[in-house]
Amino acid sequence: MKVKKLVLAACALVFFSPASGAFAAEKPLYVKSLVAKVYQAPDFGSKVVASVPRGEAVTLVEAKQQWSLVKRAELSGWVSTMMLSDTPPLNTGSVFSGEEHDLSKGARRRASSVATSGASRGLVSEERQRLEEVGTKADYATLQKIEERPIDPAKALDFVSSLEK
Repeated sequence: MKVKKLVLAACALVFFSPASGAFAAEKPLYVKSLVAKVYQAPDFGSKVVASVPRGEAVTLVEAKQQWSLVKRAELSGWVSTMMLSDTPPLNTGSVFSGEEHDLSKGARRRASSVATSGASRGLVSEERQRLEEVGTKADYATLQKIEERPIDPAKALDFVSSLEK
């Protein structure tokens, strides 16, 4: 008789625990992608009802495997769980902050200067030919300029929204 009561009590605790999907408390989640689309149904093919920008908080109402029903103000809808996080995203910054660091102390020398200079000139190791001679046209100076340009998140959002039209 005592065993039945213990089993019944354990089942009741599991069923009514906050971790249970049916009685889960609403908790805040944060958008970790650049923008998260809110869908009418848990399907990428359904109608987009809104978009939530990075870092904004939404309230979790229900969670499925890959989708979360969220609420923000008077709006509710489904968001891919991959777009959400329990913690707000960190501020993004550039790796190239412009600070100068002295790397001469404690730095190991890994490759020989001959190998490094050959690689920087675009030489293929087997034939010792330039990449241009093999048929590859590489413009490293332009590539470096492109990589050094800062990306404005607002302009990135405008670009993404222009692709959707």
